Amino acid sequence: MKFELIGLVFFASLYSTFGQSIDSIAKKYNTQVISRFGNSFKKGGERLQFSDLKYEFKEHTVSYDLYLSAHRNRTLSKILTVGVMASSIAMIVSASNRDRNGVFIALGTQMVFTLGSMRAKRRHVEQLDLALAERNKNILFH
Repeated sequence: MKFELIGLVFFASLYSTFGQSIDSIAKKYNTQVISRFGNSFKKGGERLQFSDLKYEFKEHTVSYDLYLSAHRNRTLSKILTVGVMASSIAMIVSASNRDRNGVFIALGTQMVFTLGSMRAKRRHVEQLDLALAERNKNILFH
């Protein structure tokens, strides 16, 4: 019984010395953690846009690399979306000129650009979610 009490006191002192208190973790969670709400983000009571996240990831190397990769995929998705619109215009022009081959080429190009854009968007979301999770983990537990 005496050894159990000494062990309990020892571990309690270690926890208070090296461990974070529940209150400090809750405070970090409420003020520092970034949550995602569709296309916008929330940190504390502040609303952030995607462009604001760059400054939030600068201090964390792993999450910053994931953020940069997500940013590249987002840019690629936007470029491919513009390509989809351009191929739609090309298809309309080809159809009005009764150019059947041009319509099929524009349709094929449109399908390729659409699939590429969807893939880039999906990778953007996945990498951004990983970057947010990694950053939040570093904020809370380090």
